[in-house]
Amino acid sequence: MLFNNTIKSIAVIAAILFINQNSFAHFGSKGPLGGTVTTFCVIKKNNSQTDSIIFAGTANGGIYQSTNGTSWSAKPVGLKSGKITAITHTGKYLFAATADSGIFRFTGFVSADRYWEKVNTGLTNLDVTALIAIDSITVLAGTNGGGVFKSTNKGASWTSVNNPNLHHLEIAGFAKKGNRIYVIDKGIWGTDILGDSWFDANAIETKHINGTKAVSYNATSNEMLLLNEDGLFKATVNADTLLNFTLVDTGLPLGYQINSIANDGNNWYLATNQGVFVSPSDNISWTAANAGLSTLVVNAVAKFNTTLIAGTSKTGIFSSTIPAYSWTLRNTGFNNITTFSLATSDSIAIVANEYGIFVSKDIISSTIKPYLKSNKGLLDSLNVTDVIFADFCLIATTKNEGVFFSPDTAQNWIQINTGLLNLQLTKAYYSNGKKYVICSNGNVYESDLHSSSWTIIAYDLPVGTQTTSLTFFSDKILLTSQNKGVFVKTVSGTNWVAVNTGLTNLNVTSATTQYNKLFIGTHGSAVFVSDTNVISWKATAKPAGTHTTAVDNHYYVDYIQSMLSNEGYVFAAYRGGIYATSDNGLTWVPGGNQFNFPTFSSINKIGIAKGRVFVTTENNSVYSNGLSELPAITGISKDMDGNYGFAIYPNPSNGNFTIALGNETANIAVLSLDGNTVTTLNNATGNQSISLNVPRGIYIIQIKTANKVHTSKISIQ
Repeated sequence: MLFNNTIKSIAVIAAILFINQNSFAHFGSKGPLGGTVTTFCVIKKNNSQTDSIIFAGTANGGIYQSTNGTSWSAKPVGLKSGKITAITHTGKYLFAATADSGIFRFTGFVSADRYWEKVNTGLTNLDVTALIAIDSITVLAGTNGGGVFKSTNKGASWTSVNNPNLHHLEIAGFAKKGNRIYVIDKGIWGTDILGDSWFDANAIETKHINGTKAVSYNATSNEMLLLNEDGLFKATVNADTLLNFTLVDTGLPLGYQINSIANDGNNWYLATNQGVFVSPSDNISWTAANAGLSTLVVNAVAKFNTTLIAGTSKTGIFSSTIPAYSWTLRNTGFNNITTFSLATSDSIAIVANEYGIFVSKDIISSTIKPYLKSNKGLLDSLNVTDVIFADFCLIATTKNEGVFFSPDTAQNWIQINTGLLNLQLTKAYYSNGKKYVICSNGNVYESDLHSSSWTIIAYDLPVGTQTTSLTFFSDKILLTSQNKGVFVKTVSGTNWVAVNTGLTNLNVTSATTQYNKLFIGTHGSAVFVSDTNVISWKATAKPAGTHTTAVDNHYYVDYIQSMLSNEGYVFAAYRGGIYATSDNGLTWVPGGNQFNFPTFSSINKIGIAKGRVFVTTENNSVYSNGLSELPAITGISKDMDGNYGFAIYPNPSNGNFTIALGNETANIAVLSLDGNTVTTLNNATGNQSISLNVPRGIYIIQIKTANKVHTSKISIQ
């Protein structure tokens, strides 16, 4: 850093200028890739004879779209849940069902961006299990425990349509033949009048049978396959109301479990716990088609153009030629992996997810580079709770096995638990040659960087204090808790002192420091700020959305999950987004989360590397956005107490601007967002003209006088 911590006052900005009022910054995926697919929906567009788009629903990570079956783009914005159970398209509208938040329609627009709108009016059960489109505006929805609901106005309202005959109300799927709709509900029932009444279509093999969970109708063969706990059955579908089912499991292995059934007219396809099985429609006999699959747990299959697409559990998406059936992994853009933490340094990212530790050495590039699995010596690698850089070393905490140390960028890990009385750890920190860990019971331990021995430092805290985070300033440690507010002690001291003056919410989740300011995030009351010399908390302004659509998620911005400060910005993350302030909380602006970002996802951690902000998401791996996408600063600076600083104008500029210093004498430095010095000017006074020949973007201006430092930003356009 160009300047040290002897900062008396940091000026902040009265006005915020958006670089482009008509466009929004966009977060993008930075991997790792893979995940779990639950369902597919294939649609034809503009009366095309070939399939145009395929949508993939996931267990926890929302919906992805592909136009070629090989690369995917996330479509999560507006979804209040990532637990996708079904997708259908009416020919005009796309609908998605979730396991806990009802039904969403993909019809919201802001400029060229689209998002999901919740359409649950009249839907009394939000555990939606199945969807089927009847016409351009009519949809049937099946629920777990609430039976069938119908909408005749493109989801604007729903009406229960269960009587008579639907008994169990545990809907698992629909099938459609012409105007006749079939529903499976521990058996199979049909309707010719859009569910206003249902007739019994069962044979003895299917009526009131548990495990009835999959059905598919083949228009070419005029046959239906239905699965229940007694096996896989076939019936010819005719005008009669009753169906005649026969068992058709020839060729299936012992212990098979079918997850879904599909067909393309000529062939039937089964997604099972033992891979994909294929049979011709005219003579059912099943053959395994698993060459190239790296996992045999397949949840869904779909024919898309000339290929077969398979969605797996945890491994992602594969495609295969037909009829050769040789599979190729197709995970480009598919980032549905539970992620716990990340550490960034220069262009390196260390990611902790449900599969362990992964390392990428080129996270800045526009394309996602390969991540290398790096778990050698890392016991409990599937339960890493946090990972940080400590100088050139790495520290990882785990859920069950304590702390691990790596001196070689995760190539090797060494367990270092001496003195730890609790090996269930949640977070790690590093400051001034010491590493720190937080235990699940709230205790905090410290250790010298290259020592394997730990000493408890959470003495003198009130009994039952549940520590949530640490931050460091001057020679002090600030500790936050979820139940007793904030405490401070000197690094070498033994006594923690409560510092809760002005704090109206003692459930504090996170903390960071920026120059001479402290920031804490709370669960329910957003962010508070304080000077470092005398700690007295003041609520910052509440973040405001840049538009008034359903994607704003204003409810969640009060519930801060993680914080970070960097180069004049303070970031606060909440479920579904991230906000930033450059004026100590007077104003907050969206950090690029309006579109592409999973609005249903918690953000576990924030990191900065090479001019980009990175976040880990609960179920969608790592996302990143350029710091240059954040709004620029304009006007005369002003701090939290209303004191004026220096004027910088015009802003934005073409590279030629003026800094009005008044009677002050100052050293001026202009930095790029990745910390590189662009130009310096010493002993400047009065109105100082600056001329820069630099690429367009956001730059940091630091002005150091005899007794204060001012940090600002300028947009070069």
